[in-house]
Amino acid sequence: MKKVITLCLVLVTVLSCNNNANKKKEDKTNTAIITETKATEVNPEIFKPFNAVLIKHTVADYAKWKAVFDADSSFRNEAGLHLMGPVARGLENKNTVEIGFAIDDITKAKAFANNPRLKEVMQKGGVTSAPNINYYNIFRYNEMVDKQNLPYVEIEIKIKDFDTWIKAYDAEGKAVRETEGTLDLALAKDLNDPNKLTVVFAIKDMDKFKVAMASDGKKKIMADAGVIGQPVMTFFQNEK
Repeated sequence: MKKVITLCLVLVTVLSCNNNANKKKEDKTNTAIITETKATEVNPEIFKPFNAVLIKHTVADYAKWKAVFDADSSFRNEAGLHLMGPVARGLENKNTVEIGFAIDDITKAKAFANNPRLKEVMQKGGVTSAPNINYYNIFRYNEMVDKQNLPYVEIEIKIKDFDTWIKAYDAEGKAVRETEGTLDLALAKDLNDPNKLTVVFAIKDMDKFKVAMASDGKKKIMADAGVIGQPVMTFFQNEK
């Protein structure tokens, strides 16, 4: 997930320039190239929670899909969706893609997702699965970790009570999680269900991470924190 937070419109303007005083002035037409709006980088110390939408699906051919996706940026901009970073691809299936957008307005974002035009664009790009579209409030995010561009895991969990869970998460501490091969990247609440969370870790050592997640100690921590059922884990790597 590259990410976040206030919105900017990137204008690249090429101005006409003057030739040497001894030469006749050459007029050039000013151009303004509007690229897809993206979320700007922020200082983690002044980070403010923000709403986002994550779209996941599989594609038949990544290069074909990416060309169609890039060509359709104006449609997303008009809906108030702003890229949080590069497209991510699944570690286990490279044709699984995930795109994260910061959103201006959840109502507009949902209208975008329900617009028949989106389905047409996906079909044109060769999307082969039903899209998984989820809306979140991202309440913690570590930009410095994100910049390392490590593989990452999204862990979707159901909890009994948020205050109990966050207290247990903080008590465990990031130092312990680092010994387990991960770095804290982001925490997000599901906007449709406050008892659903997504925890995102950058992974420095996959083997250590998998051993830790399967350990009795980790299972006890999750049980004490009020985690219900089994976590759902998906692994990604941002495209460079």
